[in-house]
Amino acid sequence: MAPSEVEKLILAAPGCDEGLKIFESCGMGATSDVVLGELVVEKCEAIFEGKLSAAQRRNYDGAQGACERKYASETGSEYRSRTAFCRAAAAGRMAREFLNATTPAKR
Repeated sequence: MAPSEVEKLILAAPGCDEGLKIFESCGMGATSDVVLGELVVEKCEAIFEGKLSAAQRRNYDGAQGACERKYASETGSEYRSRTAFCRAAAAGRMAREFLNATTPAKR
């Protein structure tokens, strides 16, 4: 599947988890994953942006920074792809944690 088709699927996904699943299934292991991953990050961040506590924001920023540092010294498109997947997964985790913390438990 072409990156532009994957982009359309991610943009059309109803939520963060769905966008992340599409990215995980259709990522190419190449530089094009940077753009696709950023779409997922944006979709997930829309859920919690401006709503995190200071501690949650530090944790999220730390996770994003760890993704950036993990492959920073490596060269090649595969490592840019891995960074994109790591960043998207971190955004997905924070979105799920935020939603779980703010959604009342069903009884």
